[in-house]
Amino acid sequence: MADMSPREMFLKRAFQRFYSKSLPPPPLRFTLREYAYFPFNSNMMIRHLSVRNLDDYKTLYLQKVPRHVYYSSAFYRRPDQQPMEEKIKGWLGAELIFDLDSDHIPGAENLPYPEQLKEVKRFFVRLIDEFMIPDFGIDEKYLKINFSGGRGYHLHVIDPALFTLDSHQRREIVDYITGKGIDPEALLHRKRRRVGRRGYEKDVEVYYLPSKDSWGWSGKLRRAAEDFMKELGESDEEDAVEEIYELAKSAGIGWGRRRAERLYEMLFLTPGASMRRRKMLEEGVLDTLPDQYRKGLLHVVREYSAVHLGGETDEPVTTDTKRIIRVPGSLHGKSTLLAKPLTLEELEPFDPLSDAVVLPESPEVVVRAVRRGTVALKDVKVSFEEGEEVPLPFYAAAFLLGTGMAVLEREEEVHKKI
Repeated sequence: MADMSPREMFLKRAFQRFYSKSLPPPPLRFTLREYAYFPFNSNMMIRHLSVRNLDDYKTLYLQKVPRHVYYSSAFYRRPDQQPMEEKIKGWLGAELIFDLDSDHIPGAENLPYPEQLKEVKRFFVRLIDEFMIPDFGIDEKYLKINFSGGRGYHLHVIDPALFTLDSHQRREIVDYITGKGIDPEALLHRKRRRVGRRGYEKDVEVYYLPSKDSWGWSGKLRRAAEDFMKELGESDEEDAVEEIYELAKSAGIGWGRRRAERLYEMLFLTPGASMRRRKMLEEGVLDTLPDQYRKGLLHVVREYSAVHLGGETDEPVTTDTKRIIRVPGSLHGKSTLLAKPLTLEELEPFDPLSDAVVLPESPEVVVRAVRRGTVALKDVKVSFEEGEEVPLPFYAAAFLLGTGMAVLEREEEVHKKI
């Protein structure tokens, strides 16, 4: 520890004290997993580790004291075998894992951190309630969830029936959840109707949304249309147009802001707008919109109903049969928040910025801010300027030190007893 900065020394001691009292629970088949970690004061990951028993598992935390600690989604005959090509020959299966991060949700980058966490939870709940349980029929006992410790949530599906799915099969699951390849127009019902005043009637083909009780994406599309209209109606015009624009961009339909504005006008501002919404929501009729806007709205609603897994960042977590991921119940090395395991009942009321704060309140620690900012954890909300010395509860000081927003300059702060 002699070569460590005061900041790193402080954090390592805090983590060591925490793990001495609260070890992460060993994962399913824990002796068949590969483990990896980042030590303090190093950017090099140490991996290809295995544990033979609970004593080895405890040693990983109490002696190594990892800043970040991970385990493999895969089970191996020899988890510590190298090179990786040889280890894979002993592959025995893998959990199905979903990693939802607010960084990759359309428009979330414009939200403050607390609002990002709320937004990603909304998608995470949708993943479980709209896809995992009803569409894939996963028993709740096989769904293990946890806060990531950072900006999202992890879902571990530990159903043994799914362990041997290959990457292609896992990709099909991802595509279904993200709506890739789902043509919303193909889900519509088409009926011939005779319309027009007497003597001038004509037969036309009318497009209807599916019933909201329909299975799979058909029902999702109808339910999402209702939820989307309600959300737009409760938003001010600027926010509503922005949401339409972001969803259209994510759907890849080539709409600019003017198209988004025009759709909003037709749904809420122009003469007949309330009639269009009523016919859509009560009768499922879409023919009250011009063809290009009807098609555009369908793709926007499909995107609204999908779960965003982050493209090139998060989707490989699910498709990879040998991915490593943060150990549930461990501390996040930057935020110092707990990657807290949760039940389905605990998920909805869970507040990461309070419920995942597990380091102690005392002693008070003085840190020096390296940039202007705010810390808001539990009952503490403090704003500070660059260079300002700020006295904080221990957990808030650790958060600023871990995220690099502050440093320790007083040597005595390192040696305070936790």
